[in-house]
Amino acid sequence: MSLLTRGSLIGAMCGGLLLASGSAWAAVQCPPSSDGHGIRALEGGTLYEGRIADNAMLAPSGTQSGPDGWVNIWRFMASPDVTLICRYEGIAAPVRVGLTPDIRTCRQDARSFVCR
Repeated sequence: MSLLTRGSLIGAMCGGLLLASGSAWAAVQCPPSSDGHGIRALEGGTLYEGRIADNAMLAPSGTQSGPDGWVNIWRFMASPDVTLICRYEGIAAPVRVGLTPDIRTCRQDARSFVCR
């Protein structure tokens, strides 16, 4: 596999891979969900710091206007002990996704929740 150049950075991001300081890392996101009757739309997500039972939900660092409405942004300065809970339309049980220590931002819009 060849090394990515700055010119191919956009292509790498679309593939879920980003070259940062010479090391590659993948995005963490709410996965597609299916209940056996087709793919279900993402209804929303919540970020929790520490144990979910402690109910320490994280508020966004900021909100922006996007092409499909609002966009929430979370920024982390240090390695977060954060869990993403993904909720889907028509599915009672949410999906739990642990964030890796190298995550620095999360972005939520009307269709996705992605952390990098």
